[in-house]
Amino acid sequence: MARSKLWRWPWTKSPTLEDAVAVARGQWQARETDVPMLDDVDVVGIDLTKTPALQHKKEWVDRVIDLLRWTWSTTLLRIGNFIIVAAIGALTGILPSLIEIFFDQVLQRQIDIIEPVWWTGWVLLPIGIAVAILGAMEKRRGQ
Repeated sequence: MARSKLWRWPWTKSPTLEDAVAVARGQWQARETDVPMLDDVDVVGIDLTKTPALQHKKEWVDRVIDLLRWTWSTTLLRIGNFIIVAAIGALTGILPSLIEIFFDQVLQRQIDIIEPVWWTGWVLLPIGIAVAILGAMEKRRGQ
């Protein structure tokens, strides 16, 4: 509030946020009995003139720390979803193709892993679904 907008007596001190909150709490406590249906009302004051801390640009170290923090908080639901995505990648042939291209281009070796990876995908799919269902049940139980 601008100083020119304040109305007060010259011999009084300027009001603070804490004073305003105390007066508002007193007014609420005086009228609390008029509204018996309300429970747990608390009057709070928020100083909007305080500026937040400057946001710094995330460095690569901060990004790695965020990734590690996310990994440590990994739930069964996330693990199950990851297994399901890996199984679908194996069943559709995307994952084996990428592995074969890597071996051919980088290591100069010819491999044929289409069939073993396909069977691995069929094994991983029900495991991933079961883990995801367990994770969903755990998350629901936590709520």
